[in-house]
Amino acid sequence: MRQAASLVLAVSLSIPWSVPNAPAQSAAERFFPLEHVRPGLRGIGKTVFEGEAVEEFGVEILGVLPGRPGPKQSIIIARLVGPRLERTRVFAGMSGSPVYIEGRLLGAIAYTFPFATEPIAGITPIQDMMDALDVESSSPTSGPQRSARTTRFTLESATEALSWGRAFRGLLSAEEIAVEPEALMRPSLRPLLGQRLVPIATPLSISGISPEALERFTPELQRFGFFPIAGISAGAAITPLAPITPETLAPGKSVSVQLMRGDLSIEAIGTVTLREGSRIYAFGHRLFNLGGVDMPLSEASTIAIIPSVMSSFKLGVTERLVGTLRQDRSAGVLGVLGEAPRLIPLTLELKKSRGGTHTYRVEMINNGVLTPLLVNLAVFSAITGSERSFGDVTLRVRGAIKIRGHEDVLLDGRFSATNEAPVQAALSVALPVSYLLNSGFDVTLEGIQLEIEALEQRRMGTLDRVWVNRTDVRRGETIELQVYARTEDGREVVERVPIEIPADAPLGRLSIVVGDGNAVQAYDGRQVTASLNAVQSLAQLIRALNRLRKSDRLYVKLIHSSPGAIVKNEELPALPPSVLATIGSERTAGGYHPLPYTTLKEIELPPGEFLITGHRQVSITVVR
Repeated sequence: MRQAASLVLAVSLSIPWSVPNAPAQSAAERFFPLEHVRPGLRGIGKTVFEGEAVEEFGVEILGVLPGRPGPKQSIIIARLVGPRLERTRVFAGMSGSPVYIEGRLLGAIAYTFPFATEPIAGITPIQDMMDALDVESSSPTSGPQRSARTTRFTLESATEALSWGRAFRGLLSAEEIAVEPEALMRPSLRPLLGQRLVPIATPLSISGISPEALERFTPELQRFGFFPIAGISAGAAITPLAPITPETLAPGKSVSVQLMRGDLSIEAIGTVTLREGSRIYAFGHRLFNLGGVDMPLSEASTIAIIPSVMSSFKLGVTERLVGTLRQDRSAGVLGVLGEAPRLIPLTLELKKSRGGTHTYRVEMINNGVLTPLLVNLAVFSAITGSERSFGDVTLRVRGAIKIRGHEDVLLDGRFSATNEAPVQAALSVALPVSYLLNSGFDVTLEGIQLEIEALEQRRMGTLDRVWVNRTDVRRGETIELQVYARTEDGREVVERVPIEIPADAPLGRLSIVVGDGNAVQAYDGRQVTASLNAVQSLAQLIRALNRLRKSDRLYVKLIHSSPGAIVKNEELPALPPSVLATIGSERTAGGYHPLPYTTLKEIELPPGEFLITGHRQVSITVVR
């Protein structure tokens, strides 16, 4: 009997709680109608000021702004009353605090007036939140996958890679609502004419991120309504789902939404507006306005409300993982209790230049825009947290991006520069992730594994000349190619490469082209993005990523000046003029790139001690 009771208790703790056999209440019984809102009405609000205890404060309605922030939406303006709020006014982290009138839920405190001298807030009506948030269509991967490729966020340069401003400007706009003169404006709202109503700032607790990384993206997060708080909390640990109880994320309690958790963590803190069974409504305004999402949803405790002349804020700590955020829209967010989020694990092992190894383990959300940025941030932060940001540095990045049902995307590259090596190393991981997640194909990333080795030296050189031991050769014979490079300190480096002439090589003149990956790609006259955009399946995209030439090593190409073409990402050499005319005609749509030569052989040389750049060319003659 005791075992049976224990089993019942365990099962009851593993599912979201609801009140059994409770009579269903209508919306009119649970929610205070917007059309009944009048100036002078009084109610109560709920939020957490300290610890986990929900406290009440007074609310006095001033009026309603119709048609804001969007069509068929409204914002209720109210004055908040209470001794704590007299010190802090409306504070960051208060978003979502529920307001009740006559015991019925009116909505969520979500907006504020910047630099206001008293706590006047905007309330998002609960019906607007529920209309905007639909759990049935909340999955970010629901619906059929697109077969055509989509426009992707590519982080195409080192500057772009850490220009968080451009990324966020493409993602959401700064939301400001002007209080303008209107014929029907209530007298109680007239003192607010000309003021700007903005979403309450969301505290963004950041842990484990290096100061260099914070410096690059904090200003842009502030611009879009986030309030970064660095290095104060212990961060969000990687934990399994906790049991769900009737008190889990009750209205007024603090809630945490994580973008990344583990040794490096970023989490947004807000307040729960409503819990309906396993559904959680919170914030009353958007986080990123991403629509369907898959983010960890956790309980949070409040250390304190920090009063500030500029902006008071809630100092919170993420606690137990209890569910998944499913919707992020303009009127709020929606989470589901008892469901674990699908995250992307990243493991990074950093071999420090001074000896020793650091291992970082994080999990991050799966999103085409934010995940590449988070990968970029995590790699850059791990490097700059242990290695210097300025001065000569050489970094080698090796690893794999694991994809369910497909081969891995392999990562292997070195980056040597005076100041930009960490940026380039982080970019080398973020770019493939961006291409995969924004490909339009059904992609499930199972994890990213990285090994980075650091050296506080710059190891660069320039390709000087190439030489062959014979210029007249026969088919099937092997010649020796000697590659000479000059390092930055003046030393000469020589590499000897045997080249076997193919048995079917055409008679006459052939060329040997030697260069680093970027130089050979430029010699081909085809952009890297062209080969990636021409793929027709995920398998082709993975092959194309794995076949990209690397900038840290030399390539040797044996070519013949007979025209060919690349069709659907495959090189077709030595094509007859009639075939070239057919595939290059106006009736052939896309996937075609002409080549002025045919590649007979290409050799990738193993990476040497130095990163050699440049290209050289030498000719040979195939004789009978």
